[in-house]
Amino acid sequence: MRKGVKERLRDMLTLMHGNFLVVTFCTACLLPLTQVFSPYESVYFRALGASSLVIGAYSALNHLTGPLTSVPGGYLCDKYGRRKIIVVGNSLTAIIRFFVALSTDWQSYFVTRLMLSLAFFWTIAEGVMLIDGMKVEKRGMSFSVFWLTTHVAGLASPYIGGWLLENRQAEGLRLVLFLIAVADGIKATIYAKFLKETLKPVAEKRSFSIFSIFSPFIETFETLKWIPRSLLGFCALQVINSFSWAMISPFTTLYAFDIILLGPVEWGLIHTIETGVILLLRIPGGWLTDRYSKRRLVLIGDIGNLGFFIAFIFSRNFLHVLLAVIAKRFILTLSDPAGVALQADLTPREQRGKVSSLFRILSAPFGFAGAILGGYLYGLLPVLLFWAFIPFNILTIFVTYRYIHEPKEPEE
Repeated sequence: MRKGVKERLRDMLTLMHGNFLVVTFCTACLLPLTQVFSPYESVYFRALGASSLVIGAYSALNHLTGPLTSVPGGYLCDKYGRRKIIVVGNSLTAIIRFFVALSTDWQSYFVTRLMLSLAFFWTIAEGVMLIDGMKVEKRGMSFSVFWLTTHVAGLASPYIGGWLLENRQAEGLRLVLFLIAVADGIKATIYAKFLKETLKPVAEKRSFSIFSIFSPFIETFETLKWIPRSLLGFCALQVINSFSWAMISPFTTLYAFDIILLGPVEWGLIHTIETGVILLLRIPGGWLTDRYSKRRLVLIGDIGNLGFFIAFIFSRNFLHVLLAVIAKRFILTLSDPAGVALQADLTPREQRGKVSSLFRILSAPFGFAGAILGGYLYGLLPVLLFWAFIPFNILTIFVTYRYIHEPKEPEE
């Protein structure tokens, strides 16, 4: 038994090299800070004077700006390589984050935060570079090791954010925004120094044409000509989830505060315990992904998610929410790596950027509509918003069962 444990630890350590190590290290340094702020962004936005409709509109526009940048980003990372896009994009992101932190009203926060979304064109290149560094037979474990390593340092982050909100109000969270900007600048510097390109450039020199601006979008949509049926199933899932999650994501924390009457520290403690459960089970989740049917694991995760939101609707106090979150995370943490690994198994290496971009741009209008509807429903009747989410969760279970299948031979 002891020898088996040592062998598993040795296998985990062998994954930590090259670009995988660099991206994991940088993410592990930045993520704890973002996790202090992210659970409370809607509360912070409301503290600056935003209404529920404004919060919904902000989320809706984010769903449009993302694909506008991710499509060129995915196209360029497949055509010219990953590294340059990642380094330039992270440098620009760090600069804009300072302006986000300087915002003192909802209007300026709205504008600078949308500018930040436009600067995230590098995220697909970073994700693709991470996948490029993984062995096919170890993808499930690699995703789990990445998640475990990057989140362990942020175990107490949500609790710290709740404490800051309760004791320092919005000013405490604004300080965190400044720290995130500094950390992003350091991350960009490390990427420039240590990242190595994983794809040989295939771009041809040609004269500039105004029509070349549309090349990323044209080539991205041409991806539809060859992708397998199961990837089309993933695309359908992306569209459904984009709409449904856009409805509720900005308002989950507000619902916990306004309806269940949890305090910031209580909500932060729930998030911290949730992260602890994930840390305990993420590696077993990767182990299951590499050994059992990824499709079945995805189905189990979808069913677990459905159960959680029904329980969340009927929760009336801290203990109710805590038990629902623990049960959800127990199931989802064991199944989450399967979805990412299965999509990677179905997608050729040289097309991963365009496929990811295609999924984003097709789902963008639905995310926009979902966020607008969410802002309206929350202002009308908060619990109605979460009941409206349930049918879409059931639909994802059907699509996964009917249209997603595992490949005979996974892509490299």
